[in-house]
Amino acid sequence: MPTRSSRRKTKHEKKVPPKDGEKKTKEHDGRTYHWCIHHMAWTLHTPSECRLGTTRTNAQNSNSRIVAHHATTEAPVTNVHNDTHESYVAAIVSNMARMALDT
Repeated sequence: MPTRSSRRKTKHEKKVPPKDGEKKTKEHDGRTYHWCIHHMAWTLHTPSECRLGTTRTNAQNSNSRIVAHHATTEAPVTNVHNDTHESYVAAIVSNMARMALDT
């Protein structure tokens, strides 16, 4: 059974993106890993198979249709569900706070 530190190292390695010009697919222990732009990690699925990417794309498309419709009718935009954006902003703020503590 892997130790806690080896599991932590493995988890960290899955988050290291490929460098510019490197392949976005790699083999390890008989498995094929793909760099998923939606998870920002090495995964067993391809980015096109990613359910997270599909969910985000659908949410963004539905929000853009709502905004576009209201922009053409000059009505105020309401009921725009934007969890993705709020989560993204929260992650950025959290990372910035963590970086400030590290310096």
